[in-house]
Amino acid sequence: MRTKNLSSSGFTLIETMIALAILSSLALLSSRSIQSSLTNKRNIQARIDRESIVRDALAVMKRDIEKAFNFYDYHAELYNESFKERIIRCEKENKKKTTTPNTTNPNGQTPTTTNPTTTNNTNETKKDPCASLKEKFKEKKMVSNTQFLGEEDNLHFTSASNIRSFAESMESNLAEIGYFIDDCKSRKTGDSVNKCLWRRSSAFIDDKVDEDGNKMVLVENVDRFEMKYAGDIEGDKEELDWKKEWKTTDKQSKHSNGQFPNVVEITLGVVEKAQKANLKPKKFALTVVAPIRFPNNIAKVREEKRAEEAALKQQQEQQEQQQQQQNQNNTSQDTTNPEGSGG
Repeated sequence: MRTKNLSSSGFTLIETMIALAILSSLALLSSRSIQSSLTNKRNIQARIDRESIVRDALAVMKRDIEKAFNFYDYHAELYNESFKERIIRCEKENKKKTTTPNTTNPNGQTPTTTNPTTTNNTNETKKDPCASLKEKFKEKKMVSNTQFLGEEDNLHFTSASNIRSFAESMESNLAEIGYFIDDCKSRKTGDSVNKCLWRRSSAFIDDKVDEDGNKMVLVENVDRFEMKYAGDIEGDKEELDWKKEWKTTDKQSKHSNGQFPNVVEITLGVVEKAQKANLKPKKFALTVVAPIRFPNNIAKVREEKRAEEAALKQQQEQQEQQQQQQNQNNTSQDTTNPEGSGG
């Protein structure tokens, strides 16, 4: 009979201990690698969350600002201009009827003209044929509740970005929108937060665009919130002239009185407090530029056009006065030097 060799059937104690030591080292290294990966994942996810919150808030602000609405009452303007034009035409036609043509009589004497305001009392008391038209005309006031009140850290304006919650709700797409910084409570912990970005909206427009409405928190732990405004490029300038304040109600301002800006620059930053004392707080900031698609600053164009028309009218009146003066001088020379006096 053959006997089995028991010495080759397993591992020795030393071999087993060495294998266990190697496996434990590998397990330790693997656990550390997994733990480091999970920590990096949490940090990256927290950073993505911070950036997405800022980007989403800026996207909401950009949408509201792009649809900023500036109302101009074209109906009142057309009504006033049409009535004024009718009165001007009536006065011109009346003037043509009451003045005699400037013709030369056969004797070479100066022709006479009749002036209805100075000839006799009957002409002075004669009823103005345009009086009824003037009495009928009542100029309509151009009223507008749309405003844009912007400062460096808050903004209130009218926008066409309202979304109706119900299909048959008595609302339009117009709304009052506001953005400002104020304290709030954390959504996660319920603790008080010093700086939060609030959004205010009201579907009813009135003359107080910075009051009333529903408020909601967009961003917590705001570290930086700045806005700048710019209108048209003036003169020979090649860059925008950024302003820290833009108010359509400011009568003293040439660039913002009754006018909306063309573009708004927004900078929003958040900060996350460090969980450990030896770590720095994590910050993130982003800047976007929101152009207003339709500023509708027609009032400025109208004022410039009226100023040009007034200047042109004044120039024409001066030319007419000069022409009349020249005609009078020529007439006086003809009377002092009659034909045939020179012998």
